[in-house]
Amino acid sequence: MCLMEMGDACFLKRKARIHIFNNIHPGVNLSFHCKSKDNDLGKQVLGYRGSYSFHFCPNVFGTTLFFCSFAWEGGQSLWFDIYTGKRDQNCGDCTWNINPSGPCWVNTAGVLKTQLCYPWKY
Repeated sequence: MCLMEMGDACFLKRKARIHIFNNIHPGVNLSFHCKSKDNDLGKQVLGYRGSYSFHFCPNVFGTTLFFCSFAWEGGQSLWFDIYTGKRDQNCGDCTWNINPSGPCWVNTAGVLKTQLCYPWKY
């Protein structure tokens, strides 16, 4: 899925790519719904270890925001800002592992992969 593009290039900003992985539990599907002020990506369902990706052009003001609600069997509905211009402005490929305890950003640059985990928003 490609959003807010002018041809193949972004205007004054590089394209941002978001990758979401289901790390809830084996056999547990992850349902989620991501959107921004201007774009609704619809409801998605991922099997365990499944992934979903989308990309877009952040606005020049650094205020782009995509937020997602997440739900799975045996859990409550939770949400998280999957992309904020201020936090993620230098993230061209933003990879997120969705865990029961919260979403974790995965640093895929370099030899060692590290994670920075955030609490859920209620």
